[in-house]
Amino acid sequence: MIIGEQLTITVKPKNEIELKIEAYCLDIELDNPSSLEKFSLKNDTSYGQDVVKLMNFVQTAPEEHKSIGAVQIAVWVLLGNEAHIPISHSEEEVADAKWLLESTGIDISDRIFFRTMGKTEEEIAQLIEDDY
Repeated sequence: MIIGEQLTITVKPKNEIELKIEAYCLDIELDNPSSLEKFSLKNDTSYGQDVVKLMNFVQTAPEEHKSIGAVQIAVWVLLGNEAHIPISHSEEEVADAKWLLESTGIDISDRIFFRTMGKTEEEIAQLIEDDY
């Protein structure tokens, strides 16, 4: 999981607070976390600099382009999970994910997920065959 917002919080010793934070899945194979789980924060960039670049850009991106679905798609594309992205996302979320990545300066020309937009099943099958 990667947090999608920056907050500064000061808590007095031995006090507990409940926070709701915007976060995105880094491992498409795992179930979504529940509100009953406890998490600890750490600074980890093992998922790559492009993800860090994207998340930094999301902080200032226009609201109309950064829905949770659009950012999640962009993260999964960067992590190479394109083949597993659920088809339940809207065309607008996919277009916004593409916009976010391009606006961040990340080259997505080789990303099959975006190259298949608007293609028939036969054209997609041919693209996949050509790539492998």
